[in-house]
Order: sequence, then C-alpha cells, then structure tokens
Amino acid sequence: MNKISQRILAVGLPLAAVATTGVAFAAWTATGGGLGAAKAGNAHNQLTATAATAPTGNFLVPGGTGDIVVHVVNNASYPVKFTTITPGGSSSYAAPANCNDGATPTPGPAVTMPSAVTVTAVTLLGGASTDVTLSGAASMALGATDACQDGSFSIPVTVS
Repeated sequence: MNKISQRILAVGLPLAAVATTGVAFAAWTATGGGLGAAKAGNAHNQLTATAATAPTGNFLVPGGTGDIVVHVVNNASYPVKFTTITPGGSSSYAAPANCNDGATPTPGPAVTMPSAVTVTAVTLLGGASTDVTLSGAASMALGATDACQDGSFSIPVTVS
C-alpha cells in the first residue's frame, strides 16, 4: 500500500465512523409535530340545592325579612364553583291547619326571595356539600295571623 492510500485510510476511517455515529444519533433523537385531541365536559346541572336546617337566628315575621339556608351538593366528580343564588319560583309553606292569611286560598303568608343573592365564591370538590346562609334574603308579607307562627317555608332557588 502506498503512503497516500495509508493516509486516506488513517484519516477517512475515523471520519466515516464519526459520520455514521452522527447519522445513528440523529435517527434516535429525531423530533416531530402533530395534533392531540381532548374534549371539554358539560358542567351544567351538577349542583343541587335543598332546604337546609332552618336558620336559628333571624326568623321571619310579618312585614320583615329573615335568613334562608340552602344546602348545596356537587354531584360532579370534579370541583365546581358557584357565586349566585337566585329565586326559582313561589314558596311553599308547611303550617298549622288553622293558619290562613285571608288573601289566598292556600294557607300561609306570602314569603319571597326578591332578587338574586351574590355569595362569596364557593368551590365544592366533587361529591362535597355545604350549607349557605343568605342573610335577610326572605321577606314575609303583612297579614299573617298568630296561628301561622312556627310554620316552615321552602323557597325554590337556582345555584349558579
């Protein structure tokens, strides 16, 4: 072998090894791009509200206001936040049989929740529940008789 051939082999062989290693390394560390997929769930109607134990402090009296206590349950498996409780219809009244306000054919004085109540943001974990007191949110019309004392009201609400 002549000296030129030996030099080509001496220089070329290591260069070929480095080039081959570089190609192999590039093949193992290659990157690419594309798209992933996900879908958002539907969080509507995950909260339910029921009457909680009647408030112990601020009771309703004819012509006055009182507290409403709402028991809120998160039926979802993920956290849900709510900030508003709004009236959802007419109240119902469980009272002694002799209670009648004389203004309506059904027993009981008129009790209303006049407007939406903004509450401090509440985040309920999945499956959790809490009681929320709405101070002074219910009002009773004038005209209830003494026989209506100690009755209970259910006031429909929407939690959002």
